[in-house]
Amino acid sequence: MDITVPDTGITRSFSMANPPSVKSRLEFIIKVYPNGAFSSLLKDTLRIGGPLQFKGPYGTCLRHENRPGPMILVGGGSGMAPLLSILTDLVVSGEQRRVRFFYGARTRRDLFMLNKIQELGSHLDDFSYIPALSGPGVEADWRGETGFIHQVLERHLQREPLAGEADAYSCGPPPMIDAVLPVLQMNGVEPENSHFDKFTAAVH
Repeated sequence: MDITVPDTGITRSFSMANPPSVKSRLEFIIKVYPNGAFSSLLKDTLRIGGPLQFKGPYGTCLRHENRPGPMILVGGGSGMAPLLSILTDLVVSGEQRRVRFFYGARTRRDLFMLNKIQELGSHLDDFSYIPALSGPGVEADWRGETGFIHQVLERHLQREPLAGEADAYSCGPPPMIDAVLPVLQMNGVEPENSHFDKFTAAVH
């Protein structure tokens, strides 16, 4: 959706985190950046009940229904939003698919929605959430994956091939998407089954 703050000339695009079954509200995951033109308004100026303008929806990164193969979700940053929508939609549909959810962050404090992901995964017969930390000085007690998420994805797909009729959904910043797509293709995910939502940074 395009979100405009009236009387400011500021418009930003954000992916919805709510599933299609939720028709009474829109949910977004928006990172607040220091001195960010839009996010600073969210943090310091806008108030509950204030007016906003919405236009959309746009995009083609949506869950493909009644598919027999596994589902691969790969995200970073606010790429959590569309992946959460797709995962929630799968659970609501009652379909059972093998799901592997890869999420890249710099530090442990950048991981979020953990309880929500665990709750959704509990409704699936074969679900794994694989977070990975890539920042310098990863916490000494971290026992999970480390490295950029495309590296973690490649290592995992070598151990557990998920290709064939797999559907892959990749959502996040352009460098992440550009690194993930070749990994998926080299591990047998057909291009027509690889869907992505590539975020771009605002220029002002």
